[in-house]
Amino acid sequence: MTKKQIAAELVRTKFQVRRLLRELYWNAWKLKAIEGALPGFRAPQYRVALPAVRSFKRSLENLMGLCKEYLAFCGRYALALLDAYEEAGATLHDLAQILNCSVQMLEECREEFERLGRKAPGFFVFAVFTWKAEHRSRKQEYDDPISEGEEQPLFTAIMFHFARKLEEDREFARTMWEKLEATFPEIRGHLYTMVEKPGGEVRAEKYYPPLKVIRGGKAAR
Repeated sequence: MTKKQIAAELVRTKFQVRRLLRELYWNAWKLKAIEGALPGFRAPQYRVALPAVRSFKRSLENLMGLCKEYLAFCGRYALALLDAYEEAGATLHDLAQILNCSVQMLEECREEFERLGRKAPGFFVFAVFTWKAEHRSRKQEYDDPISEGEEQPLFTAIMFHFARKLEEDREFARTMWEKLEATFPEIRGHLYTMVEKPGGEVRAEKYYPPLKVIRGGKAAR
C-alpha cells in the first residue's frame, strides 16, 4: 500500500473501532438489564417467556464476544498499519493528522522515545500505545468508558488485542510479566487487571503476580 492508502486505512480503522465500542457497551447495558429482570420471569405468570429471554441473553453474550474479537483484530491491524505508515516515510505532521494531536506533542514524544533508546516497537506504535498521543491531545478525564475509548480508538483496539493474546497465549503472558517485572520491579503490589463482571461491566481490580521462590527459600512478590 502507498502512504496515502495506509493513512486511509488508519482512519477507517478508527471509525470501525468507535462503532464496535458503541455496539459492545450498548449490548452490555442490555445484558445487564436482562439479568436484573430474570428473577421476575421465574414467576408462574411469566414463566412461559423465560426460554425466550434466556435465548436473547445468550445471543447478546455471543454478539459481545464477536465485538471483542473484532476489536482485537482491529488492534492487530492497527499495529501493522502504524509500522507500515512509518516505514512508508510518514512525517510527524502526517501522524498528527491521523491522531488528531499537535506536532509539538509528537516531537516531545520523539525525544522521550530516543532518550529511552527504543528500537521496537517503532516510534509510531510507541506514540499511540505508550505515549497515548490520542488521549494526551485532549488532556481530560472521562466519566464513561465509551467516551474514553472513542477518543483514543487505536490505543483501545491495541489494548483489546493484547488482552486477547494474554488470555490465549500462556507463554506470551509469562514472558510479558517477567519483562515487566525485570524492568519495573517497583510495580509489584501496584498492578491492576481488567475483570469483566456479570452483565458486561468491566472493572480494574488489584493484581498480584504469582509468588516466586528465590535463593534462601523465601518467596517474593
